[in-house]
Amino acid sequence: MAKAYLATYDLNSPGQKYDEVIGLFKGELSLAYCKYWESSFLFTSNLTPSQMMAKLKPHLDNGDKMIIVEVIDNKGGWLTQTQWDWINENIFD
Repeated sequence: MAKAYLATYDLNSPGQKYDEVIGLFKGELSLAYCKYWESSFLFTSNLTPSQMMAKLKPHLDNGDKMIIVEVIDNKGGWLTQTQWDWINENIFD
């Protein structure tokens, strides 16, 4: 069963691999995703955070930071109505 997750990261090492990391979040890690922030993804996945990190690890360096946490439908924030609509329809349906 798919769950909602938030991943946020800082790729700090020279030769950052943002394209590879973003590609994984937009592809095999996510069923649906939104990227309204520079270094974060809100998405649904059938994978566990440990499984996701195993796929991401080859693209991370020792100086990089990342956390993936499960999200529950208890939220607040400052987004446009269009962004909230997408989140409510795709992440918390």
